[in-house]
Amino acid sequence: MIPLAEGAPQGINLFLPPWGEVILSVVSLLLIGGIVWKLVVPKFLATLDERHDQIEGSIERATQAEETAKVVQKQAEEQVTEQLADAGRAREAATEEASAILAKAREDANAERQHILDQARVEIEAERREAEARLQKQVGDLAIQLAERIVGESLTDSKLAGRVVDRFIAELETSEATDGQKASSAAGAEA
Repeated sequence: MIPLAEGAPQGINLFLPPWGEVILSVVSLLLIGGIVWKLVVPKFLATLDERHDQIEGSIERATQAEETAKVVQKQAEEQVTEQLADAGRAREAATEEASAILAKAREDANAERQHILDQARVEIEAERREAEARLQKQVGDLAIQLAERIVGESLTDSKLAGRVVDRFIAELETSEATDGQKASSAAGAEA
């Protein structure tokens, strides 16, 4: 064993510091703790409060932004729905207008067609009458020439010539009507 110096602590006192050092350490610790408590802790708490307020503000702003976004989204959906409805109404109106224009165009085309047909009938009837009149004149001239050859005299009297032509045409029409009846009765017999 190693001899211990005189006055050196022995036993449990070996592990305990001297009382003077303990008191000095406690006083130093309290002094440093007081300084930290007075100077550092308030700044630290202020920073924590500031951060807390910032986080709370951010959360509130985020909540408000989310609510605003929901409102904006709802408005946008309503606008889209309204615009789709407007587009549908516009499409229906355009379809109706197109149908009305098409019906009017058909009506106008039918009226124009009927007008053209009526005009053509009038022109055909006028041309038929003119052709009939020319034919009657030619037949009349031929009848007069034939009658002059048969009679051997010139028919210069216009009244006499007119009566001869009228009688000749009447005989021709009668013979054509008789021939037409014979042809239709023959066709009926064949059927």
